[in-house]
Amino acid sequence: MAKIFFASSGASADALISSSPALKKAIIKARAIARARKSSFCVKSTGKIPHTKTLLDGYTFDSASEANRYVYLKTLEKAGRISALCIHPGFTLQPGFKDRLGRARRAITYIADFSYEQEGLSIVEDVKSDFTAQDKVFRIKSKILCFQNPNIVFRAVKYHRGAWIEI
Repeated sequence: MAKIFFASSGASADALISSSPALKKAIIKARAIARARKSSFCVKSTGKIPHTKTLLDGYTFDSASEANRYVYLKTLEKAGRISALCIHPGFTLQPGFKDRLGRARRAITYIADFSYEQEGLSIVEDVKSDFTAQDKVFRIKSKILCFQNPNIVFRAVKYHRGAWIEI
């Protein structure tokens, strides 16, 4: 079960959600309204990979680390060191098709965290922890992405000891 709270107050909304479906819809809408970092809307996951979904500048990030990377890249963009910053760019690794029996098969897609231009290079980034970097699906999809798009540079990054490093 996810635990929902507002980052500015830290107030839990679990009891409110269970008491009113209308309030649940209002809390979901609050994710789209919150813009400033202090009033960002967060959802804490207690699943296999604990993370905090964070809304910042109208974007929903899968983790607080990813939101921090966004702030860092926005700073670089304002300083002119990178350009064309794109949030959650999607790539089609294999188009959808119908098999011999006529069953529709979905396309295989990869949604990265960020893409941008730096010194003439197209860079695609994913923010990972040590645990999520070992995910087999991530590793396979990133290899297919690099194979199909030899003109891009793919980076998996993490925040370690006060700096962003490439994994």
